Amino acid sequence: MEQSIQKTLAIESKKIQLIQMISQVYNSELLREIENVILSSKSDWWNIISNSEKKAIEEGLEDYKKGKLLSHGEVMSKIKST
Repeated sequence: MEQSIQKTLAIESKKIQLIQMISQVYNSELLREIENVILSSKSDWWNIISNSEKKAIEEGLEDYKKGKLLSHGEVMSKIKST
């Protein structure tokens, strides 16, 4: 848990640094580029999820390709039996 808090604090610190840096920029083209980077990162959820979530999705896609599938009913039965 402590590592998670430290990571969050590091991210918040980096955001403050970036805000300070951006506030010193007077080049409108550069500001548009920064805005585009931020907007493009928001639209792609893949850039937001964690590496473990990406790995789980990739493993699921591999299972799908190999035909390792369960129907919704099979999953629900397994959940109810536990």
